[in-house]
Amino acid sequence: MMANSNIIPLLRTLIFICFLCTQISSNNSRDSYNDRLEHSLSFRCSSLKNASISFQNNLNLLISDFTLKSTQTRFYNTSIGVSPDTVYGYYMCRGDITLPLCNNCILNATQFATKSSCQHVDGNSQSEKCTFSYSDQSVYGLSDKYATSAFDYVETNVSNHIQFSQVLSTTITNVTNEAAFQSSKTGFATEEGSVTRDETIYSMAQCTPDIIGVNCSKCLQFGYSILQKWADGAPGAIVLMDKCVLRYDNVSFYDVQSSLGNCLRTNFIRVYSSLLFFVISSYLLLY
Repeated sequence: MMANSNIIPLLRTLIFICFLCTQISSNNSRDSYNDRLEHSLSFRCSSLKNASISFQNNLNLLISDFTLKSTQTRFYNTSIGVSPDTVYGYYMCRGDITLPLCNNCILNATQFATKSSCQHVDGNSQSEKCTFSYSDQSVYGLSDKYATSAFDYVETNVSNHIQFSQVLSTTITNVTNEAAFQSSKTGFATEEGSVTRDETIYSMAQCTPDIIGVNCSKCLQFGYSILQKWADGAPGAIVLMDKCVLRYDNVSFYDVQSSLGNCLRTNFIRVYSSLLFFVISSYLLLY
């Protein structure tokens, strides 16, 4: 009896130690994932065609233009130069970040691209908060630019895999539809789904405004298929593509108020401008 009574406390201690080890491992995986998202920046130099000196000069002008524009807007698409040295480019910042953060992200992305010394006419830089791309061909509105730049996930598994996956699937479907068809042409959406009383899935989807609609939906669906293959069971994951971004987590990571505030400010300006135009027009007609 004494032997058995000694075993029970020992088993409890071992179980507690195993629990602590699991928690430590999970926390380490989470910290490592967050650190990668915060500091990782990728650049893809994908074309085999060499850039001319004129093209490189136009690219430098494009980068300067993007640095300025990113203080004013989260998405911008333009071209600089004349054929055959025209540079087409765009950038997109995450819909919930402030303009100063957007500008800082684009500044880092363009500097990183410049330091990579890419001698070709096609480049793409991606991070968790922004993307920057250029080419000698216009990709505006193209729906086949689903090239995957990067994906990442928390290297641990949820305990309630089946229930989590079911809620995740529904949440991703909802956020995809919101971004593609109901986002007022911003291409940015967030959606939440309850797994249990204490666990919520937070999801974010964003497409470049030029592919809003069916093409946005296809891009996000393709991204989700990648996460299903490589990050199944992970509590958090992200996939970055040329034209869209998809991310989910069971820890909140976005600022809905910032996105909502930006939208409200934009709508206020539009309403105020329309009202001012009406007042001036009425005054001119009367006098």
